[in-house]
Order: sequence, then C-alpha cells, then structure tokens
Amino acid sequence: MFRLFRFFSIASFVLLLLGGTALSLLYRQTAVRDLMRVEQDKNVALTRTFANMIWPEFAGFFARSSDLSVDALRNSPEIAKLDAAIQTGMAGNGVVKVKIYGLDGRTLYSSQPSQIGEDQSSNEGWRLALGGEIVNELTHRDEFNAFDGVIENRDVLASYIPIRRSDDAPVEAVFELYGDVTEL
Repeated sequence: MFRLFRFFSIASFVLLLLGGTALSLLYRQTAVRDLMRVEQDKNVALTRTFANMIWPEFAGFFARSSDLSVDALRNSPEIAKLDAAIQTGMAGNGVVKVKIYGLDGRTLYSSQPSQIGEDQSSNEGWRLALGGEIVNELTHRDEFNAFDGVIENRDVLASYIPIRRSDDAPVEAVFELYGDVTEL
C-alpha cells in the first residue's frame, strides 16, 4: 500500500510539474506573440502618421528621383531636409532605422546614407508591400547600424508599409521601419 501511494505521489508531482511547464511555455509564447502584434501595429501607425506629414512635401521629389544618379540623390537638399525631419520625428520612440523605396525597388532614402541608391527590387518585403500588403519580419542582429550609431545584439522588427495618398489610391512608395524589440 505504501509503495503504491509513493508511486502515485511521485507520478502526480511529475505530471503536475510537466503540466505547469507546458502552460508556462504556452503563456509565454502567447504573450510574446501579442506583444509583437502591438509592436507591428505601432510601426504601421508611426509610419502612416509620419508619411501623412511628410509625403505631400516630398512625393514630387521622389517621383522625379529615378532620373538622378546615386550621388545626386544622396547629396540632394531634399534628402538632407527629409533626414532632418525623420531624425526629429522618430526620436525617442524605439525606431532605429528608416528606409523609403521607390516603385522600382531603389532605396530613395535611408537613415544610413550609404544605402541610398541601392537596388532592393529582389527584396521580398518590398515586393509584397508594393502589392499593398503590410509585411513584418523579426530578426536578431549581432550588429545593426541605427540612428545613434551601431547597436549590438538586438532583436529588430522590420515593417514594410505601402504608402498611399488614400486607402484606394495606388502605392506610391514603400516605407521600411526598423524597431528595436529586444526588451519584448
């Protein structure tokens, strides 16, 4: 009788421990997923708000920029003005990098100036956003060039967001916003 009681006590304890561990892991996974969804929604809201503020001023420049050389694009006064607006507008909200792509996949603006002019037409996120989808990609970066310089060992959420003048208007550009989600 005593052996049977001991066996059931140990078995119950092990099952209780396994069940508790499984529930904890499930809860963590659900919580992280929900936090990521909140972060994705934040990126979309930030991008749309910022695009609504700056796009009317810069849309004409970006429409004409396909004729510019990489150096002319990087050194244009419009890019300097846009960079100042983005640096001010994105300060203190967890955004670590911003890019704007043209309809041909060319990087028209990047908070890392060396990337301006790069061809990203093979980038899956850009292609899907050009088709009207909002795309999010979570990656771990050992090293990442951010607004404030190089950051290390970070989880970064890249959001590709189509820019339109209205919900039924055609896509005019694609914003890519990188947010630091390491703390999640």
